[in-house]
Amino acid sequence: MVLTTLLLAQASVAPYFDRSVSALTSLGSFSARIEGVATSAKRRQRATYGISVTRQAVFLRIQEPPQMGLDKTDRTFFLTGNQLTGYDAVANERLLRKVPAKGALGLRLVETLGGVDDAVRLTLSPAALGTFYAGYRTTSGWTTTRRGNIVQISRRPNPTSRSTFAFDQSTGLLRRLTLANNGAELSWTITYGPLTKALTFATPANARTVTSFTVQPGLPSFSNLATEQVVRAALRAQKGFQQGVITVVSGGRRSQLFLGDRKAGERRSDLQWAFDGKILAMRDPRSRRFWRGPAKRQDITDTIDAAVKSGVDPMLRRVLARQVPFQDLLSSDMKARVVGSVAPNGVPCDIVEFRNPVRRVALFVRKDNRLIASASTDLLDRAGNRVSTTTRTFGYSRSLPPDAFSLTPQRGEAVRPLPKIRIRLR
Repeated sequence: MVLTTLLLAQASVAPYFDRSVSALTSLGSFSARIEGVATSAKRRQRATYGISVTRQAVFLRIQEPPQMGLDKTDRTFFLTGNQLTGYDAVANERLLRKVPAKGALGLRLVETLGGVDDAVRLTLSPAALGTFYAGYRTTSGWTTTRRGNIVQISRRPNPTSRSTFAFDQSTGLLRRLTLANNGAELSWTITYGPLTKALTFATPANARTVTSFTVQPGLPSFSNLATEQVVRAALRAQKGFQQGVITVVSGGRRSQLFLGDRKAGERRSDLQWAFDGKILAMRDPRSRRFWRGPAKRQDITDTIDAAVKSGVDPMLRRVLARQVPFQDLLSSDMKARVVGSVAPNGVPCDIVEFRNPVRRVALFVRKDNRLIASASTDLLDRAGNRVSTTTRTFGYSRSLPPDAFSLTPQRGEAVRPLPKIRIRLR
């Protein structure tokens, strides 16, 4: 292996950037895999991106390990013509969206998703890659190193900053990038390959259709096996409560949540709604407005949000999304421990505390059925002192009232059609 290092003048760097843009432009159909790592003083984030491109379609898969308190991510997006399909493999959720059929496929996908990583954007758009390189073309002090089939250009303007680009000498394509500044570092490793088969994508038949993907929190670390058993039993119990009445009391306000087979409803002072499996009816008692019309279960929360600012109760919102209630209060950066037992209203409960530097959650888990009787959340300042507290208590009944899933307009209330909902990807 021959290693050669040279000092390059400013004008000598431009051809590497120009050839890289030209090589990406001429690829046509291709596949690419990007390994990305972003490091700072307090955190390290990793992501893997799988990309496949033809003239008719573009495919993007985003995979991230559990990090920053969130569960792992595995999402796929497929764009062909004006049809975008998204799939979240962790939540088994499907997105369908029509997009404008003008412009390059790769750039349209990036613009539609919004907030996509620069590594993806620059790989899918030669124009964006050229713009990115422009900020480096006019700088000097580059060195070049050749090792095998890779030529690397590097620049270190000061002891805490470094820019490195590695190109494939045969193709001219960008293969690695490292940008470092004041302790933060971003690195990409890109592997290109040919497409070996036609580009198609289909989501599983049992995937749930949604208008926005759900951010999945991760589970905390457990102080011992007994704590883990209590927490997992509680989450299983909450997930299994799919029919009956849940009474919620928070801040002096009482609401009732009704659950049935593909049916749901809610009654509280500022909102009433009922879904019988086909028809959604809802009322805003304060403005005396009433809406009714055909709906799908997965669209309930977005439809109500479009009409009433207060929206669906957070617990019922998670049930409708087929997510586990209370799991959104937890995250993988928390530590969990059982801190004691109490018997509020004569019901014995284990107290489980979850804590990270900014938040403390206490769940009272019933010992008889492992349903959660109370949840308190404390926000903490930098010194660990409590800034604010929110407490919600929960009661459960398996007996549903006869009008749980029906709602009729009162005298003087005109029936309005359901508001249109807006599709959201993120």
